Amino acid sequence: MPDSSGSAKKPMSALAAARARHMRPVSAATAAKSTVELRTVSVKVDPASEDEYISERSASPTPEPVVSVALCTWRQSDESIVSSSQNESIIKLNQYETITHIGTYDFQVIEGRVSIEGTTALPSEESFYRVHAPTTHHICKIKGLAKTNTVRFLHVEDRGVRQFADLSPLYRRIWNAEFTDKPPRSFARILSTTDDPLSRTLIPELHSHEYQAQVDDAVTNSKCVFVCGAKSSGKSTFARRLVNAYLTGPSTSTQAKPGRSVLYLDLDPSLPEYTPHGQVSLVLVKEPNLGPSFTHPAPIPSTRKDVNELIIAHPFPYKEISQRTTYYISCIRSLFQTAQDLQPKDGRSLPVPIVINTPAWTSFGGTDLLISLITLLKPSRVIYLEGGKAADGTESFLDDEDKEKFQKACLRDHGPRTSLRLLPKLFDTTQHRSHSDADLRSMTTLSYFHSTSLPSFASPSNSPSPTYNSLPLSFTVPWKLKYDPSNGRVGCAKIVMLENPFSAGPPMETVRATPNILNTSLVQIVEETEQSFLVDAPYYLPRTTLPEPATSKLLFTALVRSYRPEEKELLLLIPETHAEIAEKTKWQNIVVVHGCCDYPDWALLEDPNWDYAQRVKEVQNAFPVESADEQDTRMSKRVKKTKNGDVDMRDATDGRRESSRYAQEELDPRVIAASVDLPPYVTTEEKMAPFRHLNVLRRTRKFHQE
Repeated sequence: MPDSSGSAKKPMSALAAARARHMRPVSAATAAKSTVELRTVSVKVDPASEDEYISERSASPTPEPVVSVALCTWRQSDESIVSSSQNESIIKLNQYETITHIGTYDFQVIEGRVSIEGTTALPSEESFYRVHAPTTHHICKIKGLAKTNTVRFLHVEDRGVRQFADLSPLYRRIWNAEFTDKPPRSFARILSTTDDPLSRTLIPELHSHEYQAQVDDAVTNSKCVFVCGAKSSGKSTFARRLVNAYLTGPSTSTQAKPGRSVLYLDLDPSLPEYTPHGQVSLVLVKEPNLGPSFTHPAPIPSTRKDVNELIIAHPFPYKEISQRTTYYISCIRSLFQTAQDLQPKDGRSLPVPIVINTPAWTSFGGTDLLISLITLLKPSRVIYLEGGKAADGTESFLDDEDKEKFQKACLRDHGPRTSLRLLPKLFDTTQHRSHSDADLRSMTTLSYFHSTSLPSFASPSNSPSPTYNSLPLSFTVPWKLKYDPSNGRVGCAKIVMLENPFSAGPPMETVRATPNILNTSLVQIVEETEQSFLVDAPYYLPRTTLPEPATSKLLFTALVRSYRPEEKELLLLIPETHAEIAEKTKWQNIVVVHGCCDYPDWALLEDPNWDYAQRVKEVQNAFPVESADEQDTRMSKRVKKTKNGDVDMRDATDGRRESSRYAQEELDPRVIAASVDLPPYVTTEEKMAPFRHLNVLRRTRKFHQE
């Protein structure tokens, strides 16, 4: 559209537009309005509390009293601490005593035995366990099982996923904050839900003893466990503990007999455990899982014995389970048949345990499909976690009729019967969490695309240490995928678009709209072993038929960097961990499936977030400015008590307001933006004006061609 000067204004790319919004100059009035204002808060302090740090509850329509839930029963004393230094601490745990930390740490059992998330850890000079404990999930406990237990905790130098704080605010304020002036450790002990200096919502678990008993019983007596239940009731957590217990043995055994591996059948395309969302998968798990999904997002087919292996996966739109029931069941049949084929046939080897995780039954549109899966898979045990009232006000309860259906599905007329267990929910579903399901999907997908290598047990601490690239995806060299629909060829890359708002329009309108739909979107790259459908229509009409699960498999998730219909090619971004797979894949057998995943808005905002983080570091080097976590930690120590025992936050408020105003003045984009080195695919509009377009691609990588 012509501007005031009469010349046509060039359109900006989505990436440039997102960056421009964040790089907009800030006026003095706007900066004043954006200054953080903290309220004066009065909170009653529990005199029995060990610390005096107070959490401010999130605002709600009706104020509720702060309830402190104990997370840790271990207490510091001369007898409970063996040694302590900056890089490690060795403590003693009594039987049934628990200790909790926030952050990332390695631990080693020196004496006795302990359990954490279903994992039973025994004394070993070589075995270390890496634990990721952010506040996005429940706070996991280490529990002493023997009469006397000695545990060594190690500081972790490797930042791992912590470095993503420069790319996304979702990764900020989720780790530990230290109270001391010493260099912080990578973990910090937490006593209760009101003991957090950053005033975050901490999620305690409920009924932990009852759950551990059910896990031990299932591991001892069942080889195929089907986990289901209501939303946010703890299904994935229970399934994770089952896997860990199968790998290391039940907590009741004094001499654990660990299994070699566990088959994890993940039927939840919304929040899968080991893969990005938008797919159902079968993973051969070989190592205990002691972290959320964004700490292990990229398993691949591998022959290594020390890393998890992705056996097979199929694409599936996670919002359409009730609309695509037939295809969903076809995917499950394919995955379960593959799991059965992996079982030993010699009759002497023990069967590989199977853990089946399912989405909330409300996403099925009812319990009928869930009961059909039980009838189809015939598990030896069904674990159902009861629901309740969720934080959004929705309720999910099983009525008497549904419970009767479950009983009938388990009590089959032919074959072994299925054991049914109804358990209460593991977490308080009425409590608002700091990160929504959409946030967790974004965090896992971001971690997936920035993965550069798989975990390796050859690290000095003998604990898994995957590596990541902390630069924005605009630094990544894209892959070129060609398609050639000319002459009615069948052997070419095909595009399946499950979400196409222009499908009812004329063909040429669809052609013009397709680049806008595909660009900067997530797609699933599927390889067909056989042609499941022919090119029986003009190529510009997008397909809506998914490849048959029996003759296809999902290779990896990709981000469409650019769709070029004139050159008949797609430019894709894929994780470095999957580069070898892409090099060996023939592009003629590829089907690109669009519409299974969320829109990756996090990818468009990586560059402005990264640029801002670089400016902050530059200013901190020139003028020391506290980070947000450092400000919160300092303010937590400045909290004062009034005469009546309440807390006065005004002193802390003044300090934070002063620091925020100082940071606003120093980080004005008009002052220092010119000194920031931009990524290779991002530059200023003035420099790109002679080229008449933004984000010039300089080189690409190609799929295998004959």
